[in-house]
Amino acid sequence: MPLRSATVTFRLTPSEKTRLAADAERAGVSAGDHARRLVLAALDGGEAAQLREDIEVLRTELARLHKDLANSVLVLLEEAGKMSRPQASHWAHEHLKPPGRRG
Repeated sequence: MPLRSATVTFRLTPSEKTRLAADAERAGVSAGDHARRLVLAALDGGEAAQLREDIEVLRTELARLHKDLANSVLVLLEEAGKMSRPQASHWAHEHLKPPGRRG
């Protein structure tokens, strides 16, 4: 770690200090080191960037699950003999719209 010369201080409520200490202990570092890491990560946009990446992964997974659900429903409707393939496809298209395209 590079030599640091500036000191930054701030106050925490007792409950915030307890949370910081518990998080630091889980990470195996001192509360001061953990606070420094949190500040530097925030300055680098670490948490926000990670959240954006996580959201994109979830969107991709949700779209895949939606497609799998629509295909499964289509097969079930057709195989149960309740609808022809075009009818089942139409029903799935009308009732199982992709995320973000409801309404």
